[in-house]
Amino acid sequence: MNQRERPSISSLSSIPSSFWNPLPHVKPTPRKKSISESVKFFVRKRSSKFLRSEIWSILVTLALQDGPFFAVRVVAISVYHARSFLLYFFTFKNFLILVFQTYRIAAICLEKDEHEQEFQEKVNTMKRMSNAATQLGIPLHRKI
Repeated sequence: MNQRERPSISSLSSIPSSFWNPLPHVKPTPRKKSISESVKFFVRKRSSKFLRSEIWSILVTLALQDGPFFAVRVVAISVYHARSFLLYFFTFKNFLILVFQTYRIAAICLEKDEHEQEFQEKVNTMKRMSNAATQLGIPLHRKI
């Protein structure tokens, strides 16, 4: 085969697969992200969600209402051995509110909004178009 000629697909398929992949049973392991990298990625991607007024209102409610009442009731039960059906009822109620509001904050922070999905669709479309253009031999740096 001449040096200037490109190899055809049929000539590449005749090469044994062990030439291309000497260890077919060994798969490269993806590098795991450290916890700090994961946290930085999470904060960068979701930082705008923390600025919403809904999250701040939930945090204020937890910090000024349900959190302190739950703490006082747990101290009353554990330290002062207060035994009352209403005390247990409201302690459990405050615990449930803390759990559900924490879950609500996590759900708000992790949800994808419409703008994010629209942007991701545009990026995927641009990637597909770029791949198609390179396969057709159209230079991408030239203005059309």
